[in-house]
Amino acid sequence: MSSARGTVCRVWYALGFAAAAAALWGCLVAIGMSSWHRTATIRGGTAGPGSSRVGPGATGTAPEVAPVRVRPSVSTLLPALCGFALAFAGILLVSGHRGRGLPPAGPGLVLAGAAVAWAGLVARVTGLEADGEGMTIRYRARSEVMLAWACLVSLDPPRWPLGGWTVRARASGSRRSYRRVLMPSDLLGAERILAMAVEQAALRFDGRAWVRPLEPIGASADPEASRRGDAVT
Repeated sequence: MSSARGTVCRVWYALGFAAAAAALWGCLVAIGMSSWHRTATIRGGTAGPGSSRVGPGATGTAPEVAPVRVRPSVSTLLPALCGFALAFAGILLVSGHRGRGLPPAGPGLVLAGAAVAWAGLVARVTGLEADGEGMTIRYRARSEVMLAWACLVSLDPPRWPLGGWTVRARASGSRRSYRRVLMPSDLLGAERILAMAVEQAALRFDGRAWVRPLEPIGASADPEASRRGDAVT
């Protein structure tokens, strides 16, 4: 009897963790919808006074701007917390199962949750900076990188509210390209950095993404040079 009662308790706890994961996912959806609304203008092709669409005679200059330093909110922890909740739900389902084999949902939840939690912790953005030279992205467990405006080749908007902004850059004299993705939770309250990137890199909207019409000129540094001077591999 006690064993059966313990199994029932573990199942209920598993359902509780699954509900917590669903609630955290709902928070991510809400953040994504908010970001989708806040970035509607730049997604539509207008970033500010220094931006324009691709077309005959299109010109633009990168205005001088004050440095921007943003520390992302605790919302960047939501993906990792959601992953942990899923993993714990799977562990409880596996430990509470009695009988042949394992419950199909248990191992799947453990693996999926662990993967989401690991990615959420390692790739969590802890700081964003932008100035006249480029954008610096700091991570929880990855080397910080600087994407120089002179090397920036495109800024791709997300295709749906939960998607991320893809920043692409290329080293001078090389065909090697780099990409970084900024999720809605990373940009919450810092969406102005997107407009800054468009204006400082003199990007043009081609109907789908912000792109650089011509090759960068005079860019000699790797676009992912660390503030400490170390190249990111």
